[in-house]
Amino acid sequence: MRQRVAAQDEEIALLRQERDFYFKKLTGAEALCNSLEASDDAGIVALVKQFQQILYKDDEEEDVVEPVAASPLALEHDTVIS
Repeated sequence: MRQRVAAQDEEIALLRQERDFYFKKLTGAEALCNSLEASDDAGIVALVKQFQQILYKDDEEEDVVEPVAASPLALEHDTVIS
């Protein structure tokens, strides 16, 4: 019984470490979004809004995100070099 409790305690500690790791990643991404939200570039603002939709989506919501036509990534791939 003690071994089982010790194993569960170890598993709980690992789960807490994993939770803390991903929470730090999430807060970093959120801070980046907040800093880019004031950008003058409409494509960046639209991309940030999409990213925020993903970050703040509830589990019950569908995973559908509308594409951003003016995103810097889309423009980069559509550029024709003469």
